[in-house]
Amino acid sequence: MTRFIAEHWERTARYVWLGYATFLFTMTHVPLPQRVAQATSTCDKSIHFVAFGLLAVLTVLAYRKIGTLFTILTLAIYCAFDEVLQGLVGRHPDIWDWYYDVGGVVTGVLMTQFVLMLFIEKPNWLPMSRSLSVTE
Repeated sequence: MTRFIAEHWERTARYVWLGYATFLFTMTHVPLPQRVAQATSTCDKSIHFVAFGLLAVLTVLAYRKIGTLFTILTLAIYCAFDEVLQGLVGRHPDIWDWYYDVGGVVTGVLMTQFVLMLFIEKPNWLPMSRSLSVTE
């Protein structure tokens, strides 16, 4: 039963990841109307950080067997391609956007790995994960 749940959880997480990745790619390549660009100019970097941080969280949840460093590097390369491709659709690629994208990726991956480690995998070095045994 546990294996059944784990298999379906992973598949569901991958569908959610695919949907969000598609949404994010679309939103980063649609030319912004001038009013929207002006309205988001003050929080542009925060949007990048949060959007790609969420992509990183979903990537870790959907593909848990992939290593942390590989996930960070792959998503950092994806972020670079995303910024470069924006120039082809009339948007302005910016190195600072990429820095914030990667910052969100690193934060999202590390925080998710930490939470999974604490609550799912429960390493034996944590006092709460050890079984309490009373010896007489």
